[in-house]
Amino acid sequence: MPAAIDDPTLRSRPREALTRLPGREPFPLRARAGWPRAETPPALGAREVHAWLIDLDRPQAGDRLETAGLSADERARAARFHFERDRTRFLHGRAALRDLLAGYAGLEARALIFAPGAHGKPGLLGTGLEFNLSHSGGCAVLAVTRGRRVGVDVERIQAERATSSLARRFFAPAEAAAVATAAPADRARTFFRCWTRKEAYVKARGEGLSLPLDSFEVPLEPDATRALTFARDDPAEIGRWSLRELEPAADHLGALVVEGEGWTLLLRTWENGAIS
Repeated sequence: MPAAIDDPTLRSRPREALTRLPGREPFPLRARAGWPRAETPPALGAREVHAWLIDLDRPQAGDRLETAGLSADERARAARFHFERDRTRFLHGRAALRDLLAGYAGLEARALIFAPGAHGKPGLLGTGLEFNLSHSGGCAVLAVTRGRRVGVDVERIQAERATSSLARRFFAPAEAAAVATAAPADRARTFFRCWTRKEAYVKARGEGLSLPLDSFEVPLEPDATRALTFARDDPAEIGRWSLRELEPAADHLGALVVEGEGWTLLLRTWENGAIS
């Protein structure tokens, strides 16, 4: 599961530990109901957050990548992948990112200029848009807002990776205990619920590895709307961030963390001119 499709704040030690473990081969993505297909983004209001499901394994029409406006750097990064599947997923992800953000910004895809922030999280110059992209195998989710920091994470639920040792290594003690005491049938979902919520919060903050994962705790109730239950360094963080759980595809779980409250969520699946 190469992380190069995402911003650098996703390439953290916990994700590297997760991806080094053996896993099953990918399977065709089965989108959940409630994520209708759309080819172009609708208007994005100041109190809206849009989340897009992107199938990185869905074959695209030959000219789609050619007109995506990928930069020389993006194409060079793609060329460095050892496996063709990973290279194709990266290209599809970058094409979707440019296509959708260009629609929101009212610009040509090739005109978008990405610039890294102080800790590496990319921004889009001159548009007022905030965005974040995550992927797990062939499933990617892009979150887009105006003027609100946002972080998103998605993972494929795999019981063999939901280990107590990983939870103790990366989660706060109370979170690790919740994983260890969860019913066997619920343990994997509890683990990945915690994992995705912590990753999404770190990505929303945009501070990467400078934010210790045991310095904050996330709620583990499915319908929680507050992103944090504890923040050691700044208790005001608890009231600063809101949360929504995402289930974009079968056997996948995600988290969306957004700055502030009082926003509505719109879900879509990118209709990418694919070959049927």
